[in-house]
Amino acid sequence: MRVSEIKIIREISEKPRTLKDLARRIGKSQSWTAEMTKNLQEKNLVEKNNKIKTSNTYKARILLDLLEKYKLEKILKGKREEILETLYQEPKSISEIEKTGISPATAYKSLKHLKETGVVEKTKQQKYKIQDQDVKEYIKTKKKTEHKATHTANSEKLIKTKKEKQIKGKATAFSKYSEHNVDYYPKDKYIYQGKNKLGKEEVLIHSLLFSENKKQTSISGVYYLKHQTSLDRQKLWEKAEKWSCENKLTDLIAFLDQRQPQEKELFPKWEEFLNTARKYNVEPRKKHREKKLIQSLEKATQHLEEPVKAYLIGGMNLILRRLKDSTKDIDLVLENKKDLDKITQALKKEGFKEKYDTDKHYGDLEPSKILEKKEYPRIDIFTKQVAGALYLTQGMKKRADQEKQVGKLELKLVSPTDILLFKAVSDREGDLEDTALLTKQTDIQWEKILKEIKKQEQKTQRYFSFTVMDTLERLKKSYDLKPPIYSKLESHCLEQGLKISLKEPKTIKDLKKEVKFPEHKIYNKLRKLEEKGEIEVDRKGKLNKYKLSQDH
Repeated sequence: MRVSEIKIIREISEKPRTLKDLARRIGKSQSWTAEMTKNLQEKNLVEKNNKIKTSNTYKARILLDLLEKYKLEKILKGKREEILETLYQEPKSISEIEKTGISPATAYKSLKHLKETGVVEKTKQQKYKIQDQDVKEYIKTKKKTEHKATHTANSEKLIKTKKEKQIKGKATAFSKYSEHNVDYYPKDKYIYQGKNKLGKEEVLIHSLLFSENKKQTSISGVYYLKHQTSLDRQKLWEKAEKWSCENKLTDLIAFLDQRQPQEKELFPKWEEFLNTARKYNVEPRKKHREKKLIQSLEKATQHLEEPVKAYLIGGMNLILRRLKDSTKDIDLVLENKKDLDKITQALKKEGFKEKYDTDKHYGDLEPSKILEKKEYPRIDIFTKQVAGALYLTQGMKKRADQEKQVGKLELKLVSPTDILLFKAVSDREGDLEDTALLTKQTDIQWEKILKEIKKQEQKTQRYFSFTVMDTLERLKKSYDLKPPIYSKLESHCLEQGLKISLKEPKTIKDLKKEVKFPEHKIYNKLRKLEEKGEIEVDRKGKLNKYKLSQDH
């Protein structure tokens, strides 16, 4: 059982609590607490109406009895509960426990704690057995009620069951890994029931839904790294939202970026994960500290024949501002192709080589050049435009508030305000965490971000405000952060969405299907657009029909 789940059980055992109160008491965000509560509901341990309380089930009542006798973390945390399950029918030795997939070191450590509490004892035959009958009864009930785990979303269902169970449906989650070039064979069977096709994004999200221990989370990380060149990040977030596991995806991405996940007990130590990943011939790109980043640029700039000015965005910018300590890449924005050629030639003289087979996320960013050298940070160079949408504008240049000279390279540090905007659009690993960091630790000029979004959309005719809105929604869900422009940007996105949709006449019912906003917000926005003369309304039929005015 996860530590957060145990904390929830303890808190609601005293009295029913609201989600807000429960989140405050366990020190997690409301979205994370809601996700944990949903897991416990599926295990028949809690129920939720206006407040969250323990279920009136036999299994929940036994767990409450155990709560009075023990500190539950000592007997049910992580692998301890799994070990108790292996001992349920008969005593087992360490070597027999190892055959179930638990390492000897983990077994020894867990059994030590279980012995200390009196839950388990060691027999004369050097085997371990469950001593406490209440614990045994809980495990018995758990195995009976959880012979399969299910998750539902609309008319779709995910099922985990024993391999001998014959259930109709398509293989998904860990059961699909061997078909996707990850040689992993789970002991359980994972089934999808529904009409949709299953891509790699669905398989990964389904895996995260079922991940309950370090081993499963690690192999999900391996799957991500194995397919990161083809995974569609936007689609990943959409599927995560659909299955209510945005926090699990946030944690996985944070972990792979070598940051601290919120639910850290579900993740192994970094070196342990690297060992696992290497067995599958994948490895995360290395992160570099300030000294190595500066050294890389110094070596390249010694080959520059004349000075070059570059605007620094990305992680190195945050490092020079003392906001973080390492990053994978150096991201530079240049003002013209002439400077691009100068820096490219200087880097090549230093042994850097151009990379052409970029993964999907970097391809979406449309860098002008990507240069790599073994054991050095990768250098991504953009000319004027970044992420295929954002231009380095005069306003951004003026807001660049710091500079650093590295040989003949003059680095202008783009302001935290504009860094946040670039990161909100690019959506690479670690960008969500960086936007949270910037929001918490710097003075972001939010109104300038909104103004910049509108200005650049007019210039490019690309509506990336929707991407920024997605990022702000994730900030709200994962970090309980709601930037002050949230409502204004939401209103702007609704307006843009309606204008795109109303190229053809539509009813409000039609619009609800396309723009995914509540009906009252759609109606209010349509009324304002009509008042400004931007849309026309045909009120002759049974339902009003709206369309863009001919002048628009």
